[in-house]
Amino acid sequence: MYGSGKKDYKSFMPASTIRILDLITICLIVLTLASSSWFNAHVTVVIGVVMICVLIFSLYMQSARNRMGAGENGLMKELADFTLSKLPLDPVGGDGPETRNSDSDASDTESVGADTGDASDETEEESSDDDDVGPLIIDIGCFTACTSARAALRFPKAEIVGAYSSDKESSIGQCRTNMVSEGLGERVVIEEQNIASMDYADGIFDAALTCYGFHRDRENKDKRALLEESLRVVRKGGAFAFTDFFSNERTYGDIVGYLGELKERMDIAELHYAPNIERMDFVPALLRAPWLLMDTGIIFGIR
Repeated sequence: MYGSGKKDYKSFMPASTIRILDLITICLIVLTLASSSWFNAHVTVVIGVVMICVLIFSLYMQSARNRMGAGENGLMKELADFTLSKLPLDPVGGDGPETRNSDSDASDTESVGADTGDASDETEEESSDDDDVGPLIIDIGCFTACTSARAALRFPKAEIVGAYSSDKESSIGQCRTNMVSEGLGERVVIEEQNIASMDYADGIFDAALTCYGFHRDRENKDKRALLEESLRVVRKGGAFAFTDFFSNERTYGDIVGYLGELKERMDIAELHYAPNIERMDFVPALLRAPWLLMDTGIIFGIR
């Protein structure tokens, strides 16, 4: 079934967060109004100050949630576009690799391993000679399929698969509705998947990407396993770009050390890691609070 019938990409910030803050604020307002009858003046003042602080924070979080949506200049779109910009595919034809721009926006990019000399040649040899056939790209943990839509728009010849994993804030029906609303229903296929064990053969996709898809998957706690499964379905010479909270050591541990080991174990041709994406210019100061996007990084390269 489809969703509401209207395009709705939600927001990176769950609506439940705002509802909880609203409930706390209402309770504090009621307590402040009633406190004069229950407590002395000093206690009433303290409760009133707390209520005002919570109200201000609630308004701030609501504003942040709106900014983290997919509206005009919404951060959801900008982060999707940034992730897509790291895929070494031709954005016009979408049918082959392109040379990575040396002055990348992610100035702190770390190359994991040094053996990258033959990666582009290998990719060129394996790319299709048929100009009418574009790459097959998977958006892993596609949420409301905003990144899937941005991929379809950036790569006009590509076919996109949105791998939807269970999420309280979205539905597979809403993803499909969004694609139909964008006029992309024939090019973007949404499929429900357990992204820790996807029903796809090894190396079936030309490119894979995610924009916080690993973080949003609450059922699978081993996020490294999600990363490795995502790489599994990319063909040799294919591209990948994954944005997530990779610098969070509680979740990913020593990410740089792990990626070095992963590159060798999975025989990855080219692998880069850029941390602290939340500090980049396209992320507004409003959203740089440590409880929002801190520890965001991007892993990208050629399989």
